[in-house]
Amino acid sequence: VGATDTFTWTVTAGGGGGGSIAFRSSAFGGNAVGTSIALAAPAGVQSGDVMVAMIDVRSTPTTTAPAGWTQRSMVANGTAFRHLVFTKVATGSEPANYTFTFNESRAASGGIVAYSGVDTADPVEVIGAAGTASTTSITAPSVTTLSDGAMVVGGFAVNSGATITPPAGMTERGEGVSGTRIRTEIADMTQTSA
Repeated sequence: VGATDTFTWTVTAGGGGGGSIAFRSSAFGGNAVGTSIALAAPAGVQSGDVMVAMIDVRSTPTTTAPAGWTQRSMVANGTAFRHLVFTKVATGSEPANYTFTFNESRAASGGIVAYSGVDTADPVEVIGAAGTASTTSITAPSVTTLSDGAMVVGGFAVNSGATITPPAGMTERGEGVSGTRIRTEIADMTQTSA
């Protein structure tokens, strides 16, 4: 398996209401090689849901997100690929697809997951990110959640088409793949106590 990259972060429950975070839906995809990747909006996304997009692109191109998305992290795994994370609070009129563009023609994969019950003013509590060398096992960085009921979201990628098995205790929400070139997986779990 080629170089791997991981990303772990937690999202905060809705602003002071004591509500819980719930997975809504997800959408995944990949391109063969191109200057963009288009990912569908997750099915049933509703106004106020927080969407998380994870994009993995070969080499080191500059990536531009569609309007309304905020970049939260970018980890370069050497010159093999970049792992980017973006968030967006859904409005009442989301498009059918979101197109992320690159300044070079590259293979890319990615996914978008949507959650309800997230604090839309400050959705990300903590971020942990790491790139690793060639390996058959991905070790995600540990993070310390700050709130009871936080959702821990892990983004994992390999610089190949090999499938990814989620860590014990996490639920896989899907995988996006660009043939044999690059693969993205997103998994999550609820951390009951901070």
